[in-house]
Amino acid sequence: MIKYKLLFLVFWGCCFSYGQDVNEFFSRLQAISNNGVDFFNVDGIEITSQKVEASFIKKNIPKNFKQLKIREKDIVNGDSLLGFKNFYVLKLMEEPKGYKNYLSYYFIESADQKIIAITFASINKIDKEFERKFVRSVKENLIPKSVYNSIRIDSINFAGRKIPLGESCQWMGVNNVRSEEHT
Repeated sequence: MIKYKLLFLVFWGCCFSYGQDVNEFFSRLQAISNNGVDFFNVDGIEITSQKVEASFIKKNIPKNFKQLKIREKDIVNGDSLLGFKNFYVLKLMEEPKGYKNYLSYYFIESADQKIIAITFASINKIDKEFERKFVRSVKENLIPKSVYNSIRIDSINFAGRKIPLGESCQWMGVNNVRSEEHT
């Protein structure tokens, strides 16, 4: 009996700590959505997510995501640790010299058998566990609407303070605002 109680406590503790980790992750995530593409930023990692109306087959990826400059021969494997059908491509560029730019591309099948492309861009680091967690969150539609900022911007949250902005401000990227008056 004590064995079962101990097992229950360990199981419960694991579930509770996972929930805290997910909530803490979402508290740092910021996003905007524009023309069918979601742009995210968390911990300095730039992420995009886009769904296209094409069946989930390898030859449709380069055809529908030309801007990613991925060829069909680049699409060799998936990430088996995700546990569902996917394709994975990793590109490494050293620009400027001394800085490694990692580009991870995940192509997953949506619930309606379409293609969702998720791109991660990071400098000098790659975190596969984080990427898998995010890809699962997109696949399972777990990204909360509260992380999305309005495309029309009147204020920003900076260090926990709401700062009003003028009408000439616009998003240049997640966490990146530009004023037309000062360009």
